[in-house]
Amino acid sequence: MIHVSYFQQLLTSIENFCIYSIVVGMVIGISVGTQRRAAHSY
Repeated sequence: MIHVSYFQQLLTSIENFCIYSIVVGMVIGISVGTQRRAAHSY
């Protein structure tokens, strides 16, 4: 039981990290894209 609960906790932390990294990557990509558009417009 202890090993199963630890494994589930590990999976949950990995999923949270994946979601967090994807969100951060999207935010960085959007900010870089808007900066590039602004630079090209000027």
